[in-house]
Amino acid sequence: MKNQVKKVENIMLMILGLSMTLIMFINALGRYILGDTFLWAEEVIRLLFAWAMFIGITDLFITGGHIGFDVVSNRNKTTRKVCAVAAYAVLIIIGWNLMVYGAGIISVIGKIPLPATKLPGAMFYIPGVIAGVVWIFIGIWGIVKTLRKQEKDRQEE
Repeated sequence: MKNQVKKVENIMLMILGLSMTLIMFINALGRYILGDTFLWAEEVIRLLFAWAMFIGITDLFITGGHIGFDVVSNRNKTTRKVCAVAAYAVLIIIGWNLMVYGAGIISVIGKIPLPATKLPGAMFYIPGVIAGVVWIFIGIWGIVKTLRKQEKDRQEE
């Protein structure tokens, strides 16, 4: 199951990346050959980029890959667990903010059409709201997993 999710995610990211590259290339050709650009190109690229970033960042949270300083967290088991719980708690807070404030922005400007594509403005903020919800669940799951592991370690002693 995990490999299938990873495969779908990689395919989605590949499609988004290739789409952004192709749109940018076609727009550049239009600029230099036709002397004009497609008005919708930049808007669509930004939309695709927003979705790709939230998908990629969410994957990093799930797999535990991130940029960080591990001097304190790798001192011993206790600091590792405290830092893990703290990191997951911060992830829950950030996810909550993304979800709540993203939904607030969507409620205010969500129906206003984007200038070039006429898509609803909410398209820029929906990935953040979805990511916020997912990050909250990842944070809760991580805290539970860390605390269960701590309980398991105590039972083994």
